[in-house]
Amino acid sequence: MKAGVISWRRIREVEGYGTLIVDVRDSASYARGHYEGAVNIPYEQLERHISELVRYETIVFYCDFGSHSLMAAKRLSRMGVKAYSVLGGYEER
Repeated sequence: MKAGVISWRRIREVEGYGTLIVDVRDSASYARGHYEGAVNIPYEQLERHISELVRYETIVFYCDFGSHSLMAAKRLSRMGVKAYSVLGGYEER
């Protein structure tokens, strides 16, 4: 399975049961503002949470500009999860 890229406008199309929105920015950035309903798993801690994440059907990752979220989406997509990275990251919101 290949990781996808999604825009903020289209994020509502994949939200719902079985979908998790993950903010991979650091905790301080998350505390300053985040997408409503997103959970914070800083990119550096992602590996610790893999066993939890693979339980979801779809995961949407975002970071500041899109690079870390794309790497996270690729990692999970190789494990069979439908994973997306938000194009341009949180700064494009």
